[in-house]
Amino acid sequence: MFRVATEQKPMGTVRADDIEIPIVKTQFTASDLPPEEKDTIYIISSLGLQVLRSQGVTRTDLVAPDTGATAIRDKDGRISAITQFQTF
Repeated sequence: MFRVATEQKPMGTVRADDIEIPIVKTQFTASDLPPEEKDTIYIISSLGLQVLRSQGVTRTDLVAPDTGATAIRDKDGRISAITQFQTF
């Protein structure tokens, strides 16, 4: 199973009224990526795909559901199906 992990580093604080609120820098890391296999495509989340691309991973066997304008939505706007996959 592919997972995206996060690491947060303190960057400072901001004050709102009498409350001090921390600011952190979140960095994403990828782990547990399966090896490439012939005739196999892995469907992962858009976030996972973006994290991998930002780390220079350019595998062609990784795709994510396209939940944009081409997705099929119910009357409340919830996605009920997708019509295509995407890559970045």
